[in-house]
Amino acid sequence: MKPFLSIITINRNNADGLRQTMESVLSQKCAKPFEYIIIDGASTDGSVDVIKEFLSKKKYASKISYWVSEKDSGIYNAMNKGIAHSNGVLVGILNSGDTFKENAFENLYELNKASPDAILYGAWKGIENGVFKTGLCVSAAMIPQKMIAHEAAFVPKSIYDKYGVYDESFKVAGDYDCFSRFYKNNVEFIFLDKFILNHDLCGISHVNQRVTALETEQVQIKYGFRPPLTKLQKLRRKAKDLYLNFTSKK
Repeated sequence: MKPFLSIITINRNNADGLRQTMESVLSQKCAKPFEYIIIDGASTDGSVDVIKEFLSKKKYASKISYWVSEKDSGIYNAMNKGIAHSNGVLVGILNSGDTFKENAFENLYELNKASPDAILYGAWKGIENGVFKTGLCVSAAMIPQKMIAHEAAFVPKSIYDKYGVYDESFKVAGDYDCFSRFYKNNVEFIFLDKFILNHDLCGISHVNQRVTALETEQVQIKYGFRPPLTKLQKLRRKAKDLYLNFTSKK
């Protein structure tokens, strides 16, 4: 039977986080069958052992439709691998370290049946070292200014097929680029009005904040959300980058 929902987890050397993520996914209840796909980036910390442990349990093994542990070229390459192997009507991507809240899949089938071409999305709670720090609850109408909680989004596979997947040239803003592309093509977004997951604030986009800011600006210019940089702004940016590179080497 074709699954209704495909959940993809990408991981690299985060065995403890992967265990928590897998437990949160595999314990979910869904009105229709769902599959779980795990893309591991050749981890050396025991992550593969965690995957095999879950596979050894009969109640979980049937839900894990595909997994692999091999080198990749980055997080968006890993995400695209997962999408390529997905068979569900809806696709959700949950990074290792993030955990779904109870009943995260509730009402997805009914909402998708009513609006099959819509992206369904909710909010997340930001967790740092086990402590609540912040929340993200952004309307899709704000995409020209900022990204929604894409980890809490479920995208119809047909939308990826029609408008494309993640641009692997980005380091941290490939999700913003992808969802901006959906937005510019007038894809419908439906807010679920609830917290879908706990998000690990130690992820790459939070650590590399300068890269995130620069790539976010690049996306906004690309899709016409803001005007291109003037020559003076480019010169100031170049001077600032040279200064930061110089001071970082001291």
